[in-house]
Amino acid sequence: MIIQAGTFIFTNFDDREFVLKKLSDLLSQYNNETVHPSIEVPSMTLSPPLYIQYNQNPTEEYQQLENIKETAWVNHFSVYGQGVIMYRTNELYELIFQGIPDSLRNELWLIFSGAIHDVCIRK
Repeated sequence: MIIQAGTFIFTNFDDREFVLKKLSDLLSQYNNETVHPSIEVPSMTLSPPLYIQYNQNPTEEYQQLENIKETAWVNHFSVYGQGVIMYRTNELYELIFQGIPDSLRNELWLIFSGAIHDVCIRK
């Protein structure tokens, strides 16, 4: 769903027809009257992002584990390539199951989720 200046555009929406019918039925009840619902929104305190909240001061043990995982990934990259050209192997899936190091998390998420293609298209 895309919202543009007060207009709703429904795209790639599984229950599109159902939602449009419900909205149409609801709007027809008001006979073009302006409706201002009185909904009170309670005040909230936002928490910091989890990566900041739980990983501000990594322990030495954690850092050693990250270094081991990063070394394993770098070795894999040297054999099978890095980025979108990387070969998908059984070893790759084992590395994923063992955990992606923080230093590579952004890059690998973009690649494996397919979001890297969206980034390339936008540039």
